[in-house]
Amino acid sequence: MSRTVDDANREIVRVRDMPYGAARTQAAEQQVRLVEAEGPDGARAFALLVLVESLVWNGEVERAYLPFTKVVRWYDERPEHFDASDVHGMFWSFKWMVGHLSDFPNVPAAQIEATLEDMERRYAVAGLGRDAVARERFSWARSRGTADVDALYDEWVRTPRDEYSQCEACDPGDRASYLIGRGDVDAGIRLIEQTLDAGVTCATEPADMLATLALAHLRPVAPRTR
Repeated sequence: MSRTVDDANREIVRVRDMPYGAARTQAAEQQVRLVEAEGPDGARAFALLVLVESLVWNGEVERAYLPFTKVVRWYDERPEHFDASDVHGMFWSFKWMVGHLSDFPNVPAAQIEATLEDMERRYAVAGLGRDAVARERFSWARSRGTADVDALYDEWVRTPRDEYSQCEACDPGDRASYLIGRGDVDAGIRLIEQTLDAGVTCATEPADMLATLALAHLRPVAPRTR
């Protein structure tokens, strides 16, 4: 007897509640296989998104690209099988694909650029805010060291935050890291200290900010020249 959508979703939720690691990833892969082979179609997006999340947070972003492309294709073919949570998860996953794939030298630059272009197009068509796109455009330029990186950073900073923005701890942490890296040390330190004083935290902050702050104090950085 085929599972109902509620039955399938309950099993997928149990997988999503597991700690990140090989066991969760294997369980997520099993749910995707079951849904793709037997249905129900209404649970396919959820199963794929849980697998994407499992792979991303287990440090396997390059493996996450295939289920990510499957969920995007499924959205194009059968959007009626996506609830609001599925849609949000799909658009959020674009940030992982663009933002983390550049860490893997075996991933072609053309693939990342095409994904970024698709992200920008889809966000615009859906009427979503542009902050996530502006941030990923800056990050991609920063990773390549292109001449327009400062302009793209300034554009990101000017772009209003929205529901797809990074959390309020990650955002200033990334900005401070860039400022310190380009020589604006005092501005970067000030931004970190303000964020620490505000007490905002997330899964990776304030650990990343504290590491950046320590390096800023320990390593002399030449003043920025324009």
